Amino acid sequence: MPDVIQEVFLRLLRVPNHETIRVAEAYIFTWSTRAVRMTLRAIRRPPRSAFRPCRPR
Repeated sequence: MPDVIQEVFLRLLRVPNHETIRVAEAYIFTWSTRAVRMTLRAIRRPPRSAFRPCRPR
């Protein structure tokens, strides 16, 4: 989970004008949810192999 927390913090830092965020709690909650979902998808995804299967001739 530290990666998720770091991702949300970095997203918050990248906002050009913090005054555009009306409700900070909602902003953080939304990005936290998205970051967790992305992390879970990456965990569930099977690892990609560097090798491709050979095609029969």
